[in-house]
Amino acid sequence: MKGIVELIHTLEVTGGETLTDDELQAAISGIYHVAVLLDNARIEVAVHDSAVVLNGTVSNAYQRTHAARLVWQSGAKHVDMRGVRVN
Repeated sequence: MKGIVELIHTLEVTGGETLTDDELQAAISGIYHVAVLLDNARIEVAVHDSAVVLNGTVSNAYQRTHAARLVWQSGAKHVDMRGVRVN
C-alpha cells in the first residue's frame, strides 16, 4: 500500500522572552497601528508590571475583543478593558 510510512511529530515549547513595560507598550501600540481590523479604533495603552490597561473607543464588540486578544498574544499578564467603549 502506498502512502505515509512514518510520521514523527516533535513539538518543543519554551518560555518566550519577558518584555519590559516600555517594550510591551511599544509592541502593542505597533500591532494596533498595523492591525487592519482596528483601523478606526482609538485605543491608548498603558503598562505597569506587564499588566495592560486599555482606554479608548472602538466601532463594535468584535474590535474590542480583537484588541484584547492582541494584548494577550503580546505577552501581557493582565488586561483591563474597562476603559474601552463601543461607539
